[in-house]
Amino acid sequence: NITEGTKLPFQLESLSISSNLLEGGIPKSFGNACALSTLDMSDNNLSDELSLIIHHLSGCAKYLIKELHLEGNHISVGIFINCIKLSGGWNFKIIWQCMCLKYLTHEK
Repeated sequence: NITEGTKLPFQLESLSISSNLLEGGIPKSFGNACALSTLDMSDNNLSDELSLIIHHLSGCAKYLIKELHLEGNHISVGIFINCIKLSGGWNFKIIWQCMCLKYLTHEK
């Protein structure tokens, strides 16, 4: 697990912690890595809801994050993904949460 309060370096631009058997979710503190543009947490055992993950990344990182890789986890997507599909793109809530997000990967 990544404990709440785990701080990433302020100037960190890319983080890949895939295939590490991580459980739970993404700490809120990850949203304070203001230079973070790529976060790869694929192939772990993450189980948070996608909307909560996006919310936890809604610090200053929301303005820079462009790639978020979550495939190979147990993430609940609920209505969040349906909104994306229905709108044909990012809806206003997602744009507000993650202004520059270009790639979001999630596979079951």
